[in-house]
Order: sequence, then C-alpha cells, then structure tokens
Amino acid sequence: MTSSSHTDKVTSSASSSRGPLVQKESQVTSTPCIPVFWRLVQKGGLTTTQAEDRLKRTLAADKNEILFSEFDINYNKEPVVHRKGTALMWKKLEETVTKTVKLPNEEEEVPVTRTRRRVSAHHCDVIGDEFWEEHPNILEDHC
Repeated sequence: MTSSSHTDKVTSSASSSRGPLVQKESQVTSTPCIPVFWRLVQKGGLTTTQAEDRLKRTLAADKNEILFSEFDINYNKEPVVHRKGTALMWKKLEETVTKTVKLPNEEEEVPVTRTRRRVSAHHCDVIGDEFWEEHPNILEDHC
C-alpha cells in the first residue's frame, strides 16, 4: 500500500530490544473509526486494489471528504485513539520499598529506591512536534 494510513498495522522500534516500542495500529472492524481505505473496502464495496488506486495522490483533506461525503463520518470528531493510534513506550518509575536485609548478626528493614520500567500506552499524534518535545529521549537504547 502507498500510505501508512492505509495499513492495518505498523510497528517500529528502537534498535535495542530494551528500547521503546512505538506501535500504531488501526482498527479493522465495522466501527466508524476505520481509516478511509478500509471503509472503502468494507462498506464501499471496492477491492483493496481499487481502494488503493482511488486514494493515490490524495491528501488528508481529500480522505476526510470521502469519509464525510460517502460515509457520513467526520474524521476530526473521532476519538484520538482511532485517529492517531496507540504508542507503547517504556516509562521509568522510581519506587521506594522497604526491604528486610539479613546480615550475619542482625535483621534490619531499610528503604531501597529502585527504578523500574513499565509500558505505558499513549493515544496521541506521534508525528507532531508536541509528542517529541514531551518525550525527547524516546529513541535512546536505555530508559
């Protein structure tokens, strides 16, 4: 297909297996939030080749117009999770836990601070500047 808006799943990640995972995934169901390509195929009766040909050299505004005029869908009013997808990222979390430490002659509880990584989901536009300003270190090999 010629555009990422036409794909049903696109995944990219940093070079390290421990790095961030950015995943954009389109919904391929019968809900109104389907990208225009799949709407043309599933509800418009076009084949995938016909839909791809119809969308060649179209801009976002053209696709929005197709959704609105042919399927009564205002793309800009769809929830951001359906318009922009989901980005999964590693997030650092510092947590303090109390740990019991056993030494040869004593047992003592001491607070220990450690950093853990958790995956966090963000429904946002990963193409725009705002995302990269909020997450400037996302492509580093470590978190």
